[in-house]
Amino acid sequence: MVLPEPPEAPQLLPGVEVRCVENVQCFHDFREIAAQGFQDEAPGCYDLVLSIFRDPATVLAPETSAYVAHVDGLRVSTGLTMRKNGVAWIG
Repeated sequence: MVLPEPPEAPQLLPGVEVRCVENVQCFHDFREIAAQGFQDEAPGCYDLVLSIFRDPATVLAPETSAYVAHVDGLRVSTGLTMRKNGVAWIG
């Protein structure tokens, strides 16, 4: 998918907040929520996600944008975009 301009940010529902992962503490929040999201998929998925995101540099790199969504103060979801050689990976 190619967009000529960035899309407008959506209006969030009351109680919903999306925070950018900008430091190591935010990285740990991102890593834990991402791993929890896969824990029931198959044996070992939780640990696999933890191992993929072992180093904060994987998420705090300049070509990466990561976010943690909160609902009423609880962490509930993550989002990530990594750019390499002009191609974006979205997860």
